Amino acid sequence: MLAQVCHIRAAAPGGPRYDAGQSDEDRRALANLIALCPVHHLEVDAAPQVFTAPYLEELRGEHEEEVQSLLPRPERWLGPNDTSLNSDPRDFDLVRVSNATLHPGSADHWSLELSAQIGDIISVTLYYHVSGTRPARDVQLYLEHVGDVGLARHHFFGVLLGSNSSRVRGAASVMLSTPANLVYVMDSMAWYPDQAIDDPVGFPFRQDQRVLFQPDGVFLGDIAHGWTHQGSIVCQFESVADALDDATGRTLSEIYGSDG
Repeated sequence: MLAQVCHIRAAAPGGPRYDAGQSDEDRRALANLIALCPVHHLEVDAAPQVFTAPYLEELRGEHEEEVQSLLPRPERWLGPNDTSLNSDPRDFDLVRVSNATLHPGSADHWSLELSAQIGDIISVTLYYHVSGTRPARDVQLYLEHVGDVGLARHHFFGVLLGSNSSRVRGAASVMLSTPANLVYVMDSMAWYPDQAIDDPVGFPFRQDQRVLFQPDGVFLGDIAHGWTHQGSIVCQFESVADALDDATGRTLSEIYGSDG
């Protein structure tokens, strides 16, 4: 997913929904930002009289409420047949990144944030471990990439859940030396179901590799508990200066202008 972090009220005079009475601090605040896809960002800024600041704030608030409703339930609500995921202090973070161009094949350079150059290959991994005493049922994993051609920072958000466990969330970031996009490298997806398997296998139930990026994510089924059944999914993205946007069929510089 390519999203642009947009100002609800413009950061500079003459911009859409600019509010002269707003302080610079408030203009930069998270409350004045909203994430939109490239197409909708253009539509919203082209018609500020329709997409007013109060309307966008209401839209964002509704989305935040929806997300809040999906947050993990407290552990005290878990029943006797429930379990937990990634809750052991020794567990890795759910989402980590590594610069595969600088550290090809390395298992020692995973982190929550890294720097990269144009042309670098970035590896992203999602880790899971049933840390409770019962198997996790109907386990799903989802990965979302949120980047902005006007910014040099890109984020990867992961979600791990099972039908009998609390939801786990994680995030990692990539800072590029030059504003650019991160494009998924086709056929780079690799699933390592547990510690007993050295070579990656295809997703179960003949799922396509890109299902990981779809709203429901990849369905892994039931996962046994214990350290021997730790697993991970690894995929790669390439830093590209001027990628083609799937939604519009145009390059990013054509959408946003050569000045980024």
